[in-house]
Amino acid sequence: MGFHASEMIPRQQIREAFLAHRLNQAELVRVVGSGDQAEEVFQDLLDPATDLRDPVDPPRLSEALEALGLDQEFAGLDPAKVWTPYERALFRRLSNPDFDPSELPAIRGQGSGEEAPGPLMADFVRTVDGGFDEWDRNQDTRLEVAEIDRAMESADSTPAQSAALVLLRSNPEALGSCQPQDGPGVTRADLGILARQGFAGAPEATRSLAAEFRQLQAEAQGLNPAAPLESEDKDPLVTRQNRLGSCVLLSTAAGLEPEQVEGLFETSPAGEVRVNFRDGEDETVFELTPAERLFHARGASGERWPGLLEVAMGQRLARQQRSSGSVRQAADGVPPQEAILALTGRETRMESLDELSLLATRDLVAELCSQPGPRICGTRPRPLLKEERAFDVETLHNGLQNSHCYTLLDYDPQSDTVGLRNPWGSGPWLMAAESAESGLFRMPLAQFYAGFRWVAAPQPQG
Repeated sequence: MGFHASEMIPRQQIREAFLAHRLNQAELVRVVGSGDQAEEVFQDLLDPATDLRDPVDPPRLSEALEALGLDQEFAGLDPAKVWTPYERALFRRLSNPDFDPSELPAIRGQGSGEEAPGPLMADFVRTVDGGFDEWDRNQDTRLEVAEIDRAMESADSTPAQSAALVLLRSNPEALGSCQPQDGPGVTRADLGILARQGFAGAPEATRSLAAEFRQLQAEAQGLNPAAPLESEDKDPLVTRQNRLGSCVLLSTAAGLEPEQVEGLFETSPAGEVRVNFRDGEDETVFELTPAERLFHARGASGERWPGLLEVAMGQRLARQQRSSGSVRQAADGVPPQEAILALTGRETRMESLDELSLLATRDLVAELCSQPGPRICGTRPRPLLKEERAFDVETLHNGLQNSHCYTLLDYDPQSDTVGLRNPWGSGPWLMAAESAESGLFRMPLAQFYAGFRWVAAPQPQG
């Protein structure tokens, strides 16, 4: 297959578009085989809403990869050298030739001018309007995150109020943007627009939020009375991260034994819970309110200890940082060093895979997995594209989430695979055979190297 693209469409640009999933396999074959029309075809296919899926003839795909030099680049990946982000994306894309996902689609309806179903939000708006004056503690006519957090601490909220507060806390920017001219926070002007038309040009987002409000109300109404904390199952491998960015904290906890988790909690006769961190610090937290139970992490059967751990960690960080924000704001993104210190009492060893080869990564993982845990690892970062013609080769399209933390459970030298867990309790690597309901999966070490950016573990004792 010959390829004669003009200077306006360099081969490297097509290569990066393919690695960034802006072109699927059929589209790549079409561009390379378009001759003098390659530039026009290429530009047409770059629209994220376009996802042509012509039958792909394997020899034609091989010819297209060869014409662009991608096959030689893939064959030339050296396990003894450090791979660039481009080379890691190359490995992810070509190492599983039968896996050809599309780029994440744009939000349907956005910019279409289609009228959004605003009336679906009437119950949500009515509920927020009813609690607005009470929740607006500084009476500045806007609900901001810290005020919503304070309102969530009320045990007297109705199921509808609890659901509304969780939605407000989970979507402050989106809900506050309905009327952009009125500044930060959610105002009654935002609510009025939401009730009339929903999110402008995004009817599916409006429907989704309305359905989420109904689901949260049902969850709030179905919450069981809080059982004694001592009776809860403390297995950290069945926790479920919820709406807080606590993946580092929960992934660190998932590397502990259940008895180690049990030892973190001490309940007083008054119902207060003292969380005894392993570095000698402790935090006293109170029973979670219904809104907090809907918002925070939980066990597989609704156990509250993961949410109490998040609150305690937020209090600890807010106190250390002397932050003026809320506890939940402080707990939203716990640094690995803080999570490991709090849950093990030891300093952190953190290694960047951007500075290691595949072979060196194998040695490192084998070493870390031969020592007591916990061990955690972070995926490739969310990209920040600064050039108009740049393509994103960092976004993962294989089930892993960018800028997300997982538990590194073990390494098997026989199969050269690692065991991992997603704190969501779901969302494994898409080529994994394990159940998507557990969050547990195995991955070849080379795929781990191509998809992750760092690993961290406690410094060895002694």
